[in-house]
Amino acid sequence: MNKNLYSGKLIAVDGPNGAGKTTIIQELKKELEKRRIKACFTKEPTDNELGCFVRK
Repeated sequence: MNKNLYSGKLIAVDGPNGAGKTTIIQELKKELEKRRIKACFTKEPTDNELGCFVRK
């Protein structure tokens, strides 16, 4: 097994359409920024051409 070279946490928010995932993520982002905690937010599938294809 390889040693993890990165510190930090991965938080995944999952749920059905309309459950409030985007709202939860927006509030989490505000709270982390308020505490000056660096964070990276992504979503899947992405908004690029491949992501749009996957959604269809």
